[in-house]
Amino acid sequence: MTRLKRYLLLAHFIFTLFFISFKLSAEITVRISMSPFEPFVLDTDPPSGIAIDMMELMNNFQDTYHFTFIMTTSVRRHKAFKNGLFEMSMFDNYKWGWEGFPVDVSKVYLKGGEIYVALAKPDRTQSYFKEFEQKRMIGMLGYHYGFADFNSDQSFLKERFHMSLTTNNLATITMLLKDRGDIAVITESFFNQYLKNNQHMRNKFIRSNHYDQEYNHTIIIRKGIKPSIEEINTLLEDMEKAGILEPLWESIGLQSVLK
Repeated sequence: MTRLKRYLLLAHFIFTLFFISFKLSAEITVRISMSPFEPFVLDTDPPSGIAIDMMELMNNFQDTYHFTFIMTTSVRRHKAFKNGLFEMSMFDNYKWGWEGFPVDVSKVYLKGGEIYVALAKPDRTQSYFKEFEQKRMIGMLGYHYGFADFNSDQSFLKERFHMSLTTNNLATITMLLKDRGDIAVITESFFNQYLKNNQHMRNKFIRSNHYDQEYNHTIIIRKGIKPSIEEINTLLEDMEKAGILEPLWESIGLQSVLK
């Protein structure tokens, strides 16, 4: 390689580094809270899931903001927000503990829900999912459930509903299969994926025809910062119109409500 070629390659490399660093410095960094919530955030190394994919699409779609994430938990995320560790939360809902916080809420961009699942037995019908206080419930730590009036206090759930708490949906299903509870509350999109990957398990369960709660997924963002909630809504709508988000929703069997 000639000296001139080496010089040109070095110059190109330096220019590329300068351009990347300039682009990142020009963009406003927005930190997003991510906590395990299948199939949206998977507790893998590195973290993965629909929310991570959506964040990357948001970065590629515009160049005003650079979205990044920090990992939290459903129990600790509100304290982390108070401590200023992040500005934004995705696949969230104002009812999930955000009352009284200085936040703005985006339009609903996706719907889903949590269903009741029990082991299939000859005498079990949909009426089995009408009463809960005399049953052993299984759910996830820090989550807000409709049957409990969205009270996520562990002591309340254990005393009132004999509730066992896990850290992910798969652990919830495993506990149910081991007969360590009567009814599990599971994210519908995750349960659909589980049955798709485990066809032989379909006859082992009975699922409710109604939701414990219907998800109205929104973005929660700290009030008074950039981006504004109007910018977030516009970004979501523009990405939806461009057909960028639809493949994400189809991968988990859901449909956008922005259309």
